[in-house]
Amino acid sequence: FCRSIQPNENPIFIAVEPQSEAAFNGCFLVVKQHCERNGGRPIYGWAIWVWSHVWIKAEHHAVWETPDGTLVDITPKANRSQRIVFLPDPERVYDFEMNRRIDNIRKALRGDSDIKDLFAAEKHIFEYEEANTIKGSLRIGGDLQEYYSFRRDKDLIFTKLIKKYLRSSAPCFCGSGVRFRECHQQQIKNLQIT
Repeated sequence: FCRSIQPNENPIFIAVEPQSEAAFNGCFLVVKQHCERNGGRPIYGWAIWVWSHVWIKAEHHAVWETPDGTLVDITPKANRSQRIVFLPDPERVYDFEMNRRIDNIRKALRGDSDIKDLFAAEKHIFEYEEANTIKGSLRIGGDLQEYYSFRRDKDLIFTKLIKKYLRSSAPCFCGSGVRFRECHQQQIKNLQIT
């Protein structure tokens, strides 16, 4: 999977040390501002996320290279990860001038139409955000009611996949760090999703 994205680099583990002032999902701006204050430089690439036997995703990402050459992920993670798999990719940098991101790269690990539907919903949301993000910010303009309906549809498909594939002993999807069975499993089981 990584070779298909960037054949000249190897994925590596990087420690996550989130900065208290940093915004979730704002890695490019977070790293840029941190470099301006503390030195070092941004390293662009991909955070690799795996849901075993379900999917693998690459999320365009930036990490901080400290002045002594150590790579650190300083952007907070909703799932409270303490380290990530990072694939450097010097060919794909963030375009600050145009405020444009690169969409995730996704690969299903099983032939489930719900996974394909989720990927399509994620792509649709990405395209909407790119068309409606207010330049120089992380804020979305446009018809917010329409935007939230897209996100709600995506969440419904994701919930179907959780019901199918999230093992009881796995960490809960909410990021609590608690096992799924001790956290949200009963609530998800009780949801009626068609």
